[in-house]
Amino acid sequence: WLKLQMQLTFASFLDNQNEYKELIKEFEPEEQQDSISQIIKQNLVPEAKVYEKIITEAKQTNLVMVNENHFMPQHRIFVYNLLSGLRANGYKYFALETLNDNQDSLLNLKETFPTLETGFYTREQNYGRLLRHAKELGFEFVAYESDDSMEREMGQAQNLYRKTFGIDKTAKVLLLGGIDHILEKPTAKGKKWLGAVLKERYNINPLTISQTHLNSYRKFSKERIALVEGKHFKDRLQSVDYHLLNNIPRSNLNGQDANFTYKNQHSFPVQLTLFSGTEIENENYYHNNIPYYAIYLKPHE
Repeated sequence: WLKLQMQLTFASFLDNQNEYKELIKEFEPEEQQDSISQIIKQNLVPEAKVYEKIITEAKQTNLVMVNENHFMPQHRIFVYNLLSGLRANGYKYFALETLNDNQDSLLNLKETFPTLETGFYTREQNYGRLLRHAKELGFEFVAYESDDSMEREMGQAQNLYRKTFGIDKTAKVLLLGGIDHILEKPTAKGKKWLGAVLKERYNINPLTISQTHLNSYRKFSKERIALVEGKHFKDRLQSVDYHLLNNIPRSNLNGQDANFTYKNQHSFPVQLTLFSGTEIENENYYHNNIPYYAIYLKPHE
């Protein structure tokens, strides 16, 4: 499992990568007809209402927590699409567990941009575009990762509170974290993830949206995104407010139009990598930059 996660993560950095297409099949089993699939079919909120519903719910709290699989870039595309609506409703802070030390301070400076030093997962092109978009909208970045592996959730909660609610009583925060960190209820074995710690220790009731716990069921929706309320399920699936079924295509430039075409004329594969011209001093100064777009092209593709 650890090996598969690592393979998928590295493969996900490059679009149109055949190894990723094969590996993701190992991660996602065939759809199964069971009680969970029936609940999904009966309670789907369609794509046309998803963003409106989330924004409406976000107005009732000061913390929205969304999770991701680190090797599924479409999860970042969903958050990208959510940013403007949250910003328009007072959300100012964007908390990320994946930032390296002090990188939030650097990103918050004027005329800066994400680089390969910003973090590990942030090197993926959709993550890079997500950070650029958040910066354009005026979000303030917050790194909340904890060095204490034994009490990681408590450390994350303390860091998050100290950098946001602790200094700004009117703070509204969007948090993007890994799989289980957003869970609001302790597990059957008593483990309290970040969402549960924030609720118990700081009396914060977040709006939690999981993109991961129903991954194997996401294709029961024929739309790009759909929501199902967590209250319809049992056990761990009840530990979040909503589950998002995310079928957004990985190749998504968020509506940007290209002004050129490229075809691989070689007899061997190539990696076509595009960088933002505003982020390079000259044509040779890009080696520490996150690609705006990077794609694997087979011969004549």
